[in-house]
Amino acid sequence: MKQFLNGKADVNKLKAVPIGGINVGDYAELTLSLEDNGQKLDISSALKFTLISAINGSKVIDKTCVKHIEDNKVKVTLGDQYTQIAGLVENQINIKLNTGITTVIFYLTINQGILNLSLQL
Repeated sequence: MKQFLNGKADVNKLKAVPIGGINVGDYAELTLSLEDNGQKLDISSALKFTLISAINGSKVIDKTCVKHIEDNKVKVTLGDQYTQIAGLVENQINIKLNTGITTVIFYLTINQGILNLSLQL
């Protein structure tokens, strides 16, 4: 099942509060507003986006799943390789600009989901 989430991520405000939750095995499409101290982050000159995600000590790096869609917003498309294990996922978007690299961190929760629970009769 595909899940759609909207959220904000701020370069200078690291919060371990997830922007939302998805279930194990689901696909997700996130629309993130990127900010710098509550102000729109100018990413109009971004050359490249890279997503690094970590859960339970394993990392997934993807250079194709983040796309600039407007102003300070990006769309992040997560396939099922990101949602194989339940838990809190730390995500880092690296934005390569002409002036250097900017990093934005956000969190997601991957829930076990009712369909993945074994029935005890």
